Amino acid sequence: MTRFPNDSLDAALCHGDVLLQICANTQDTVIHALRDIIKHTPDLLSVRWKREGFISDHAARSKRQRDADKFAGL
Repeated sequence: MTRFPNDSLDAALCHGDVLLQICANTQDTVIHALRDIIKHTPDLLSVRWKREGFISDHAARSKRQRDADKFAGL
């Protein structure tokens, strides 16, 4: 990926060969999946960069409800 003008990149964390996006219904499931992948591929893969993000089911439903209320003018 090319560098953007205002990027402050650390060369040790750049230029990986594989990108994984792990999705699940709970954050614990995501963590266990990542640990399992790392455990079974210690000589092939290493984590160089990680970005965590999780929206709980309750928060996602609440946002959908707020959006529906806005649409309905409530």
